[in-house]
Amino acid sequence: MQEHLVQNLTIEMDDWEYAPIFEGVGGKGKGKKVFSGGLEALIDEINAVIAA
Repeated sequence: MQEHLVQNLTIEMDDWEYAPIFEGVGGKGKGKKVFSGGLEALIDEINAVIAA
């Protein structure tokens, strides 16, 4: 995730399916499972902090 953020400065839900770094670790489904359904909220929070 850090590498993706360094290169793109944001992260979106679609990135979890297309970016090789996320697809290689299970994609969006795995992310939702790991973050207990809070993946979208986490992405929003990360983007807000980066934008600040």
